[in-house]
Amino acid sequence: MPELLRGIHEIVSTLMYGENFFIVRYDPERGMMHFLYYADVEDKQGPDITKEEPLEGRRHTLTWHLLTSGKPLMGSNEQLLEQVNGPLIISGPNSDDWLGVPMQRNGLVHGALVVQSYHEGIVYSREDRALLEFVGSHILTALERKLSKDDLEQRVRQRTQELAEANRGLQQEVLERQRAEQLQAALFQLAQLATADISEDTFYERVHRVVGKLLNAENFYIALLSDDRLTLDFPYYVDAGERRTLSRPLGRGLSEYVLRKATPFLGRIVEFHPKLSHFAG
Repeated sequence: MPELLRGIHEIVSTLMYGENFFIVRYDPERGMMHFLYYADVEDKQGPDITKEEPLEGRRHTLTWHLLTSGKPLMGSNEQLLEQVNGPLIISGPNSDDWLGVPMQRNGLVHGALVVQSYHEGIVYSREDRALLEFVGSHILTALERKLSKDDLEQRVRQRTQELAEANRGLQQEVLERQRAEQLQAALFQLAQLATADISEDTFYERVHRVVGKLLNAENFYIALLSDDRLTLDFPYYVDAGERRTLSRPLGRGLSEYVLRKATPFLGRIVEFHPKLSHFAG
């Protein structure tokens, strides 16, 4: 859009004095206007071209009269005052000559083109007004097509983002469902193992295999507290693929910590307590 607007400015400048030029878009149904393009050597601030604003906020200004009357305005401030109905508020720097034409479709104003001069020797003629009206009639169609295209692209981007988010949510839902199914299957297998006619060693091995389907269980052990609660037995202990059988007096290891707290624990040993790093389980 910026390139299109600059191109329009360049075209107008080849037809008449157009150093100071602006394009305003107007929505008659909503009463909202938008300065799409604004170039002015004297007005350094100018309007905000990034957003719409209510037309009523510029009531009685030249732009307001131009958009509400639907008639071209041309001349000095004194001449313009004679052409408008009601009060005239001059906003921004005073220009020596001002020319504005509405852009219309089906009898409704949808925008305007304006040029102005701050030099006494530069004034606009009826021919300039006719040329600007001719340009405006063609510019409106080009602007609306461009705005429609930009709006469509924006809606496509928004819809694409919505679909991507929905897809991520669906994928997460599928993963959670698969995870739930895996967990349910694992619980069922464990229940079957509890009643299976197998040795204790085989039971532990199969439990390890079931757990390994749910998470990384390369290093896995089962710890049991002795009946006298003085010893921690490890009937099944696999570390880096090597199986060992361990038993030790109760101490201050992580396994004892979990037993005392009766709650799950997840974390790195050194983060829990540096002094525990030498304990095996």
